[in-house]
Amino acid sequence: MIAIGRLSPEKGFTLLLDAFARARTQIKAQYQLLIVGEGSDRNVLCDRIAALGLTNVARLGGYVDGADRLLERAAGFVMSSVTEGMPLVLLEAMQWRAPILATSVGAIPELLDYGARGRLVPPNNLAALTHAMQTMMEEGLHSNDASVAAAATAVSERYTSARMADDYFSVYGAIA
Repeated sequence: MIAIGRLSPEKGFTLLLDAFARARTQIKAQYQLLIVGEGSDRNVLCDRIAALGLTNVARLGGYVDGADRLLERAAGFVMSSVTEGMPLVLLEAMQWRAPILATSVGAIPELLDYGARGRLVPPNNLAALTHAMQTMMEEGLHSNDASVAAAATAVSERYTSARMADDYFSVYGAIA
């Protein structure tokens, strides 16, 4: 499983580590967690990984140029944010056909069509995040899953630069 973002409190990575530890223990899964990014919470997260006994299965990957390409082979993408706008990394996960688990903040519910394109959980809810991670691990979602396919289709139809240009031309045409 992979998470990508700035290592800061609003990304909810401490909660993600707690949920990952619990989900992994409950199903005895062999999943690993990679958190890609840099930020002020790096030491806090390193300490949390050690405290949870996850040093062999959870890693902080640091900054990775083109990190979205890691999503191609990911068993799942997790966005545990407490607050978000319209996260580009979520669109990238949709494009790369990664199974998605995200908190229902900002534009995320709309992007995931209120759960049709990925799993949604409330923010700051350890039990819900743990249960959803456990379910993802147990089911072992693959790129042919209906929600993953729906997410990829939505990105290719609605969130491309060509679509954005067409929308701008329509607005400009209506103004002119």
